[in-house]
Amino acid sequence: MGIKFQAEINVIGFNPYVEVPPEVSRELGGKPKIRVKGFLNGHPIKATMMPVGGGLHRMYINTIMRRQSRLNPGDTVMLDLEADHESREHRMPAMLADALENDAAAKEGWNNLLPSRRHEIMAYMNYLKKSVSVERNTRKVMDYLKKKS
Repeated sequence: MGIKFQAEINVIGFNPYVEVPPEVSRELGGKPKIRVKGFLNGHPIKATMMPVGGGLHRMYINTIMRRQSRLNPGDTVMLDLEADHESREHRMPAMLADALENDAAAKEGWNNLLPSRRHEIMAYMNYLKKSVSVERNTRKVMDYLKKKS
């Protein structure tokens, strides 16, 4: 599929990660942040390689990746990565869009948020499966946004 390499899972604070070899960073585009997709020990993943200076990158191994692959810090993993050029934009959940349309203060709060924070909120809202969870979290988001207006 892509570029294959092995790496050991290390931890900074409580964040597990792998050091990406410099030649892999270069082959994947060498940009500051490199979005990738591929496989971690045979399990499909999407991640972003983060710069650490000097053209080097780390790829953080989130909880979902670790659970899928049954991995822990100190384990050596096999990665097979390629650049991911697909959009990672999240759609606005209908319930949140309707609520924002009907509340000027919350809409102003939404517009005042950094794009990364809006992305984070939409990613979380799109992750929810049950309508009762969507309703509850829409109320929480609206309360939060009103404080940001």
